[in-house]
Amino acid sequence: MVPAGVLGLLLCVQICRGSEELRLVDGSGRCAGRVEVKHEGEWGSVCAYDFDWDMRGAGVVCRQLGCGTAAHTSPYAPFGQGKGRIWMHPYFCLGTEDSLQNCPHFGWGEHFCSHERDVGVICTEALELQLVDGGGPCAGKVEVKLQGRWGTVADRDWNMNDAEVVCQQLGCGSAAHTTFSWRVSQDHSSLMLALINCSGIEKAIWNCNVKGWGPYNTPLDYTTYVECQGFSRLAGGDSACSGRLEVRQGRAWVSVCHGHVDLMAAQVVCRELGCGAALAVPGPGHFGPSVGPFWDGAFECNGTELLLSACTQRRSHMQTCTHSAAIICS
Repeated sequence: MVPAGVLGLLLCVQICRGSEELRLVDGSGRCAGRVEVKHEGEWGSVCAYDFDWDMRGAGVVCRQLGCGTAAHTSPYAPFGQGKGRIWMHPYFCLGTEDSLQNCPHFGWGEHFCSHERDVGVICTEALELQLVDGGGPCAGKVEVKLQGRWGTVADRDWNMNDAEVVCQQLGCGSAAHTTFSWRVSQDHSSLMLALINCSGIEKAIWNCNVKGWGPYNTPLDYTTYVECQGFSRLAGGDSACSGRLEVRQGRAWVSVCHGHVDLMAAQVVCRELGCGAALAVPGPGHFGPSVGPFWDGAFECNGTELLLSACTQRRSHMQTCTHSAAIICS
């Protein structure tokens, strides 16, 4: 028989360990805001100094909440100061902890910082990117959604490396052209990201070196324009609306294997290219010999996607591919 006191302790280890809850508040969504924990039925903030709080601790918060990875964090109350208790003062999180409560801290309610250093975190699930006013999803003014609203990005040294990250993130292939301009506006506009430096290989624009995280209200209207090459194209046909299907892999074009594209996927390609509706997916060799290398995968579309890159992609079970997929649009 297990003594009652020991049994109670074992139950507490299993149940009480996960009794503290975590949330992000005042960030217009569950995946961005001031970090708060619930202890003994009461919500309180988390404070830290900049020398012992970094993206590793923020990564623990985002992972614990199911909000992706950390995009930005600050210990200077970026989402305002809390009004109640300060429950935690964590330090030197490893980044591998299952929860923020497992990071080293001074004890519940024990802290050496004030609400001026309430920690704020922005997770990747709280961020969105789009190109607008360019005639399609792969060209236009760069906008980022932050704290629940859309705004511009600005960088006087904006270049093709920055544009490349935007295009690849949106599934629009490589960057073809980009410009940056600004003008004085009577209406204050929202600036979300400023002073952006990308190497060109980042998975998302917020993974670049971003020095200015908004939102900022500014009298300047910034226009960061990006035009992408697109994710798909048809080659070897009589026009841009028929031919062998090729897709963008990094900065190179590769062929798609015959049998890895059906009529639904063809509908998406034709729409993406502005070529009307798909008429046919002809057999192998219809537009001449295949050109390698090949895209290692197949596309499964429902026909409503705006871009082929938005379709579900599955791994290929074929060992080798000898014929390219072909599409004829209306």
